[in-house]
Amino acid sequence: MAGTTPSLLSTEFDLFSRSLNPFLAKPILHASLSVPRDETQSDTSWYCIAKDYMDGMGFSKCQYVTYRHTDRQHDHIHIIAGRIQQTDGKTVSDSWDYYRSERLIRQLEAQYALSAPLSSREKGECSLTTGEARVLAESGQRSDRQTLQTLLNQTLAPNMTMPQLIATLRQQGVSIRVTQKKDGEMTGISYKLGQVAFSGTHLGRDFTFPGLQKHRQISYDAARDNAAIATLLQSPPPVQSPAIMVPVADSAPSLPATALLDREPVNASTPPKAPASATIDPAQREAAEYIGSIAIRFFLQMKEQGAVHQSAAQRWTLDGQQYNISYDREEDEFIVAATDGRGDLLKLQERDRKAFVGAAQKITLDDVTNFYRIAELTQPTQRQQQR
Repeated sequence: MAGTTPSLLSTEFDLFSRSLNPFLAKPILHASLSVPRDETQSDTSWYCIAKDYMDGMGFSKCQYVTYRHTDRQHDHIHIIAGRIQQTDGKTVSDSWDYYRSERLIRQLEAQYALSAPLSSREKGECSLTTGEARVLAESGQRSDRQTLQTLLNQTLAPNMTMPQLIATLRQQGVSIRVTQKKDGEMTGISYKLGQVAFSGTHLGRDFTFPGLQKHRQISYDAARDNAAIATLLQSPPPVQSPAIMVPVADSAPSLPATALLDREPVNASTPPKAPASATIDPAQREAAEYIGSIAIRFFLQMKEQGAVHQSAAQRWTLDGQQYNISYDREEDEFIVAATDGRGDLLKLQERDRKAFVGAAQKITLDDVTNFYRIAELTQPTQRQQQR
């Protein structure tokens, strides 16, 4: 390639590659190669790795350009290549390219003494795609596929039966479909969260129907379980929050009258004057105000049902699958934390007999959607209380 700007490079691709096969629907390959955060490569090393990778994937007679990026915490390169060979206009096949690429990468890791992370099959779940990793790094927003993987990992427990697993997932808002052989034995499974469905294969080895049994010790016996599974899948979805699944204790612990929980609810139309919240991103504050009001109402309702437990001398907690909600009496602080590793999402604090957002971070659209669903479920109770 002779061009040095995106415009010139694009023109080169059109003139000397695309023109040889103008009807090819997907003439461009985009590949990204990276090393772990604690490793780095020189420009020369990246050049050699890129060349060996392209040769190994069949692109030795094609145009391509390699860019080294330093906009992330890990050292990585991007390769943009034309799939049309310069010598005869033939197209480089993309059949089984993920598997061929993985085998080649294993060879290059050994050749260049690079760290060899576990493959998706070895880990049991599919790794992030380039797009998912970019969105997560830029916005903190997890994809539907990641959300499902996390939910499954939190739900799966050894010695569960397949009907128990399906029933638990349905309680959390996940729709399930299974496929059967002619003899009635079930062999495939897919999961749907919201409007997006994924087969077990697209989530990872562990989440296929055979993988659940082999790698996660989920018990399945066709004669024992098929009727129960069919009944579950034919029944309407349960009316329960997909975001928070809580155990019900025998009796509710004593929760003292509190300043924060008795205060006026957070109101986005009248933002409080609080120096501590001045540095909070406006979008995060708005999301925290919305989630906080719902979380407080839900917390109090669950307390009445005995699901809130005293986790410390001055702290009461509602534990869930995706969120933990707690009230710290000593700090007069109400906290919503995610269980997927993001930690505290928001903190509400008391000032001048009103609650205000003291901290808000890493809140995603998925979180807002989850609490919207919780709000829908708590509305009937609220209307009954008003009557």
